[in-house]
Amino acid sequence: MMRITLIGTLMGVAALVPSTMTFGRGFLIVFVGFWGMFILRQLGWTLSRTVLYTAGWPVCIILLVAWGGGMAFGFRHLILWLQIGWVLKTLGYGAAAYVSIPNYGLLNGSSTTGHAEVRDIAVSQLSFLLFIVLSIVFAYTIR
Repeated sequence: MMRITLIGTLMGVAALVPSTMTFGRGFLIVFVGFWGMFILRQLGWTLSRTVLYTAGWPVCIILLVAWGGGMAFGFRHLILWLQIGWVLKTLGYGAAAYVSIPNYGLLNGSSTTGHAEVRDIAVSQLSFLLFIVLSIVFAYTIR
C-alpha cells in the first residue's frame, strides 16, 4: 500500500514512498542528494578548469568517459542502497544528469570561439550522453 508523504523540501515535491519509510531514511535521501550534487558540481568545475580544457584530447576523452560512467555507476548503486521510489528516482536521475556535465555553468557559451568551442561542446556532451546510455544499461544489468 502506498501513501503520499513529504520527505523533505526536495524542490517542494511530495513523493510517493512506501508507508514504511521513516523520517531518518527520507532525511538521508535528501542529504545525500543535495550534498552529493554540491560536492560533485565543485569537483566537476575543478576538473574542467585544471585538466579538461588544458590537456590533450586523449586525456580529456578518458576523463569524460570516467566521469560519465562513474556518475551512472554511482547513481545506480545509490538507488539500490537507498531503495527509493519512482518519483525520487526521476528527480535523482535529473540531478545526476546535471552533475554528469562537469562544466555546466562554468563558461558563457557566447564567449568561446573556434577550438575552445569544439572542446566546450565535447566536454558538455560526451559525459552526459555516456551517462544516459550507461544508466539504461546499468538499470538492466546491476541488480
